[in-house]
Amino acid sequence: MVAISSGFGSGDPVATRTSRAATHPDRPARRLALLLLVTTAAIALFPTTASAFSSRGPLSSDQRAAVERISALKLALSERLAAQGYKFEPSPRQWARLTQKLLTPGSVVKVVAFGGSVTVGYRYSKTSYPEQFVEWLRTSFPGVDFELTNMARRATAATFAALCLVQDMPEDADLVVVEYSINGYGGQCQCFTAPQNAGYETLIRRILKRSPQAAMMTFAAFMWLDKKGEREVYYNTGEDQHAVIARRYGIPMMSVRDSLYDVMFDPGNHYRINRSEILVDIVHVSDHGAKLYASYLAWGLRRQALRMIKHHGSRLEAAAAAPPAPMVAPLNRDAAMEDWPTFCAEGEGLQKVVAPSGEGAWQWVDEGSSACPGCHKYGFASKEVGAYLDIDVNSDVLSTQDKEADATVMLALSFLKSYSDMGKVRVSCKSGCTCKEVVMDAKNKTPTSELHTERMPISPHPQ
Repeated sequence: MVAISSGFGSGDPVATRTSRAATHPDRPARRLALLLLVTTAAIALFPTTASAFSSRGPLSSDQRAAVERISALKLALSERLAAQGYKFEPSPRQWARLTQKLLTPGSVVKVVAFGGSVTVGYRYSKTSYPEQFVEWLRTSFPGVDFELTNMARRATAATFAALCLVQDMPEDADLVVVEYSINGYGGQCQCFTAPQNAGYETLIRRILKRSPQAAMMTFAAFMWLDKKGEREVYYNTGEDQHAVIARRYGIPMMSVRDSLYDVMFDPGNHYRINRSEILVDIVHVSDHGAKLYASYLAWGLRRQALRMIKHHGSRLEAAAAAPPAPMVAPLNRDAAMEDWPTFCAEGEGLQKVVAPSGEGAWQWVDEGSSACPGCHKYGFASKEVGAYLDIDVNSDVLSTQDKEADATVMLALSFLKSYSDMGKVRVSCKSGCTCKEVVMDAKNKTPTSELHTERMPISPHPQ
């Protein structure tokens, strides 16, 4: 049993929130065995330790017609601005298969979106950019049915999605969109081997493992203004590191920063881009902004589809049937978690494994809303020094092979780290397991609120 007590090292009431957890090996030679997520919450258990293009055949009459039709598809954005958001030309995975389905009447194309609150949609909006993107697809490919699964969650980062959400996405997804260049970045420059970037690569690898036939596209949103309402600096984003990861895995990326950074702050721009019509705050977009953001995805899909048709020609169907390319070696060895079986108790499921101290010292709260599945922010909160939570889980998850490989068990806690009204928690093993006590500080030095993850080794013991 793991005990979490609040207010350690503080004489004043504090507000401490526990959140999701995520982690990866404490060293490359070992594999992770236990993941515990607390607040929007989750518990996850797991053991630790491009295809080449074929030569093109001639285009059929239907393909020539498709090229003309797709090329003429309209966007809610200037073609030039959309092109400026296209970061690089990858050797894309599984885009021949997706293109073939888009050109086949009667097909059902399943689209999945991952991301934070920008992908969920603004709480007062009637739509989101994934919804607008799918609407564009329905208009552009009228003979095809489209299904959207929006896996985005407010105030979550890529690591949480990798360990708690991917397992619930459709295994037969056709296109997966990933947006996490804001959440989890921390508002500061990160080296490429930082845990935030490892989490992003882990998400990519787990998506490819669960849905190897799916094409992917990454979308880099941007926090346009800082907390003072001033123009955000160009490099204050995770997208530049994420672009390296996307390129490595053959995934096209669309960037609103690369396209709009100057235009958004130029009232006299000839594109007639009006920031006040796009943004509702420093980062979230209006319904009009959602339609604009969707145009970047539409432009990226259109470009890849045309590439596939023109490159493969009459051999497109054969290229679509080719098996997926093998998984490439990870850029960050800590990201190689795609084979770890994961159990995650997320959201309301957290209550089943957490016992708070009496008299309401810790309270179960939802700081989000019921407007959509991804709008909830479930978790425990306390403002009392000395309040504690008991977490009752089975850490005896190592297989015989894991033990022979000297694997270890890790406990990871994710919690909100913010710049005001936050405190510290002391985490220790209470019974049935042993560990070194750890103090985790939820106060952020920068004026940002971010999901933060810390991990600690614990001994393997039955529940």
